[in-house]
Amino acid sequence: MARASFLIVALFLGCLSFASAQSLKGSVTPASEVEAATLTKVTDATPVASEDAVNLESAPPSDAPTTMEGIVSFALIFAVPAVGIWAMLYLKEKGWDGAFAMICTLILMAWVYTAWMALGSHQLVHH
Repeated sequence: MARASFLIVALFLGCLSFASAQSLKGSVTPASEVEAATLTKVTDATPVASEDAVNLESAPPSDAPTTMEGIVSFALIFAVPAVGIWAMLYLKEKGWDGAFAMICTLILMAWVYTAWMALGSHQLVHH
């Protein structure tokens, strides 16, 4: 029964993709009708970078690892796996309830992070 319903769904999706592709037929210019692109020879007189790029290149390099974000990220390299292993060992004793709690916590943390980033609240922290 499950195999038959799977085949019916696969057949329906195949027919749907075939029917929707018919509207695309002829909507793109064939490659033989497109004229060839002309190559531009880059010389020393040809400007290839904006002034922003030149200013960025001439600025002294910043010491990113000495900022607070660098220090926190370095600490999290060791803290996240340690906390994760501790949580798995602790919740293993709880059986089904522990696995459920861990999955719900991961989903909640992912939801809060994406909501935080989508609402732009992360910009409040850096300014």
